Amino acid sequence: MFQNAPGLGELKDDRLRSLEEITESEHRFRKLVEALPDAIIVHTQGRIVFVNPFAIRLHKATGPEQLLGHAIDEFIKPEFRATIKNRIEDCYQTGEASVPMEVPLIACDGSSVDTEAVAIPMSWHGAPAIEVVLRDTRERKRAEQAAHNWQKRLELAQKAGLRIGLWDWDVVANTVTWSDETYRQFGLTRDTFSGRVEDAVERLHPDDRSRVQEVIQKVLDGKSN
Repeated sequence: MFQNAPGLGELKDDRLRSLEEITESEHRFRKLVEALPDAIIVHTQGRIVFVNPFAIRLHKATGPEQLLGHAIDEFIKPEFRATIKNRIEDCYQTGEASVPMEVPLIACDGSSVDTEAVAIPMSWHGAPAIEVVLRDTRERKRAEQAAHNWQKRLELAQKAGLRIGLWDWDVVANTVTWSDETYRQFGLTRDTFSGRVEDAVERLHPDDRSRVQEVIQKVLDGKSN
């Protein structure tokens, strides 16, 4: 009656295959997340067990040893810890990923880093774990603030009835944004102006270019405003 029961050797083979499958799965996981442009952290029982290269850079760490084995609370501001703990518990209970949440991290040098985080329940070496995907939002917030400031400048000029051409230079992207009045003054449209700084400089009178560029350089050097 026990002829169909698996033997000891078969059970060992099954366990071996299971271990090989887990190892292969984690190998594929590492290859995937190490190539992602977002920070990936895996933690189990409240401690970090995996970080990808972008997570190391995001936390301003010199290497993975500054993160691995550390409690996740070390990198979360105190006022956010209770909320993060509840999100983790929800992930474990529901088995579903959390909704994105803005979380300022504490970097290894003590500075604050604005991020958007999503928590995803997973298994790590057979134990329940959480994979956290972190996206750096500092550049997005900088762009949003720049757009807000630009809109305010336009509104003030319009309310004052000033026919003043305004322009904004994005130093990082090296592009120029013009107001409608600037387009009118230069006789161009949004379709005919490339937005490149070089093309904007070409619209200046040759006698004024060196002076304007000198003033701009002083602003970049923090010597004028």
